[in-house]
Amino acid sequence: MSERDKLGIADVARLAAVPGRSETQAKSRLNRWKDLGIIPPDGEIPARGGKAYVYPQTTGAIFAVLCDLFDAGIVVDHERLRGMWGYLAEPHAEGCHPHITHVLDAVAKGEACWLILTLWRDPQTGDFKKTCCTRFEDQADKPIAPPTPDYEPLGEYIVSFHKLLDRFTSAESNVRPIRVEG
Repeated sequence: MSERDKLGIADVARLAAVPGRSETQAKSRLNRWKDLGIIPPDGEIPARGGKAYVYPQTTGAIFAVLCDLFDAGIVVDHERLRGMWGYLAEPHAEGCHPHITHVLDAVAKGEACWLILTLWRDPQTGDFKKTCCTRFEDQADKPIAPPTPDYEPLGEYIVSFHKLLDRFTSAESNVRPIRVEG
């Protein structure tokens, strides 16, 4: 698909709908998060009644991850949701694809990969820090580094990307993108 193939709000909502989260609920959340600046639209196109926002193809997968984290009560504040969006939507190294692209590639190949969110505490100061990282199958046993050596882990939340995002890599999950002209 070309860079000009985009998804509309209804497409993203359809991709994020799961048992317990209807398309209508997903669409409402997507619009709310767009208005709050958590999910940046990729552009606008003319539409009946004015304009419509469009999004990259990977938006459905990222939105599904954020919805799961939000619904589980793990990431609920706007700044953290915006940060998680950036973590998944941005490349992690110069010249690379957005991080979610690497995750979806691994899932499409049948490989396991996980998003690991860790809460850390410095026992001397009582300060808390949260970190997130992705582990691919070949790194499953790699330890997660604390923010500094003094911090100790208090808890982890693990998202099995390969289970959550499998539906985004199967043929029946494909949606018809909006063709942006120009």
